[in-house]
Formats: sequence, C-alpha cells, structure tokens
Amino acid sequence: MGFVPKHGKEFERQERPSRRFNDYKGELEEVNVKNGAFVLDAGCGSGVVSRYLAERFPASWVIACDENAALIETARNSAQKIPNLFYEEQDLRRLKYPDGHFDLIVSRHVLYRRDPDSLKRILSEFARILTPDGKLVVIETDGG
Repeated sequence: MGFVPKHGKEFERQERPSRRFNDYKGELEEVNVKNGAFVLDAGCGSGVVSRYLAERFPASWVIACDENAALIETARNSAQKIPNLFYEEQDLRRLKYPDGHFDLIVSRHVLYRRDPDSLKRILSEFARILTPDGKLVVIETDGG
C-alpha cells in the first residue's frame, strides 16, 4: 500500500513547500520533450509538478496519476484552466496505460515509500509504458 494522507489538508501540506522553494523547477530544468509528447507524473500528489510540466510543455499532453482519489480531485480542481493536463486515479503497480505510451515519466517523492515488492512492480510498469527511447526521471531528495 502506498502513502495515505493522515488528514484532509494533505493538498496544502504538499503545496506549501513547493510554492515556497520551487525546488522541483531546478530538479527538472534539464528535462525536455518534443511537441506532442505524452508525459506522466506518476504519484502526482497535489499536482504541483504536473501543473509545471503542462505549462512548460504546452504542446504536449501531461497525465498525472495518484492512488488517492481525494487528492486527485483537489489537484484536478487546481488545474482547471490548463487544457493539456489530465488527472486520473491509478495504482502505480497496475497502470492502465498501453505499452510504450509515454515519452517521459516523472516520479517525485514517491518510490521511497514503497516496500520492495511494490517498488519492483512499479518500476516494471514504468518500463512497460515508456516508449523505447523514453525517459524516466525519479527524484527522491529535495533539490537533488
């Protein structure tokens, strides 16, 4: 089982440090995609990274997924004016995307919370849904 928020204020708890430090921008500054690319924010939480990616790559499609339905709904509401961004409730161990679908997968502050079996399954899913020349970006430390 993945991370489960302890209270209904999880969205704001995740957003606050991101707004203050903008560390995700530095972490992703060297990441680029071609126009029309499909990008996945895997384990999107509040959606701060997916909003950034969708605004940075307006000619691409960004799909953000998380296991927490309430968090997905709040993230979706915060991004209503971003036309190339879509939020979905998904289990990272059993993603419902076709093989070779994504050009880029970003997973930030997600994998370290997983037990070894779940981690193995998630990474297998990432490999399955990436295009042959796709990129996986995993960030597990702030500002890293």
